[in-house]
Amino acid sequence: MRDARSGGDAAGGTTASRSPGAATAPGKQTLVGALGGGAQVTGAPGGAQTGGLQSPANTKGEAPPPFYQYQAGTTHANDCGPASLLAILRMLHAEANLISWIVAHRPTGDALTGYLAHYQYATATDAVGPQEELDVVRACVSANGAAIIAGTYRLSTPGDHTDTVLDVGQVRTALFNLLRAIGAAVPATGTAEEAAVMPLASEQGLQGIGGDDLDEATHPGNRSEVLRFLYRNCAQDRATVILGSPLENVTDANGRVTQAPVAWGWGGATPSAGGRQVGERSGAQGGHFVIVYSFNRGTKLFTILDPSYDAAQSATPDQVLAFVANKHAAVSNMLPISLDTVASWLPTPVTAPPPAQANRPAAPQRS
Repeated sequence: MRDARSGGDAAGGTTASRSPGAATAPGKQTLVGALGGGAQVTGAPGGAQTGGLQSPANTKGEAPPPFYQYQAGTTHANDCGPASLLAILRMLHAEANLISWIVAHRPTGDALTGYLAHYQYATATDAVGPQEELDVVRACVSANGAAIIAGTYRLSTPGDHTDTVLDVGQVRTALFNLLRAIGAAVPATGTAEEAAVMPLASEQGLQGIGGDDLDEATHPGNRSEVLRFLYRNCAQDRATVILGSPLENVTDANGRVTQAPVAWGWGGATPSAGGRQVGERSGAQGGHFVIVYSFNRGTKLFTILDPSYDAAQSATPDQVLAFVANKHAAVSNMLPISLDTVASWLPTPVTAPPPAQANRPAAPQRS
């Protein structure tokens, strides 16, 4: 994401020059990950602990590929939030359901002409391209949930200024509307009920985890508290969407501000295979959404689904804490999700993806 920081909990983003280090996502037993410098780390989980904390086992199996926000056919720079939600649908084997819904709910009549022209589609039944899919997720932030449930909601042509940053609350709202779109029996009808059903970390009492709040010398215990929260909420059936920053501002001896990688770095400036480059912008740290998918107790590494890379990344607890702290947010920007709970809301059968679902070839897009 480009640098577009907005308050304490919105995601814009920045880029930094760093070659992406792809990692093979861990399943229940092993993890093979690429860390900085290309070093490979392998291992099997056991009863190992990190900093006196232990995570329950992952029961989700191997992570799906991230939804790569810079794949061919995409045009935006700030789609990390929507891309993260599409990765959640992949975990639920429900992305294909959304794609079918998009085709069925494209506009009709005169509105269809502009919609097809926007995406450079020939007909209303053309395959859904990745930018359209991301745009639909973004539209779900403000979509009328009742109209979605009633089947009367129609997509519209995105405006010229739709590549806006999202905060973690908006990401939750979009997720609930996405679930409604694919026929899930969501037990919530408004934002207050959504917060009760799927509370953010800040709504569970985890406050003030940005910047100096994770300095052990001045705020002892906060780092352990955040790690405990993440261990719990990426274990078993759980995954957590977090908002942090992959870059930090560094001032040199001449007073010039540059940006340096934090944690596992940023994939947008040196894109993964098939991806497009995103220009670097100076300024304050931007926000970036990723998913903390699991923790391997043997290797002591998290699996991260970062949409600025086309493959899962591995990260140490310290790297994840650096990503969180560098956002300098006033609240904890984390959305934990119980995949089993959400799956129980879905209609059956859910259309399963191919065995090795990957980022799909893009439909033609305008330049």
